[in-house]
Amino acid sequence: MGDLDAKLGLGKPCFYGIYNQITSSTKYDDSQLTQNISDVINSGAIMIASIMPTGLKYNQVTPDMANQIATQLTNITSQGVPGVYIRLAHEFNVNASPIQAIYETG
Repeated sequence: MGDLDAKLGLGKPCFYGIYNQITSSTKYDDSQLTQNISDVINSGAIMIASIMPTGLKYNQVTPDMANQIATQLTNITSQGVPGVYIRLAHEFNVNASPIQAIYETG
């Protein structure tokens, strides 16, 4: 992000968007959010974390999963990200299958 901003002559960005799929019903994997964490920190931007259940049934996105996500996002902010805006299941209205009670992404 910093290289792009420098080349374009832009100021500090407001937001830095990253997508993260939840594919397990038992363990939250934040590797998609953290693979470029140093770039997010150096940008000084607020992270927009779009966290998408993928192929999970509705009841598999549990309070325990929400706690795991919250813990990982707390760790991210403690590393120097000024804030995190969470978009959880943001395409639910488009990609959900109510008959099968499953989140589907394309």
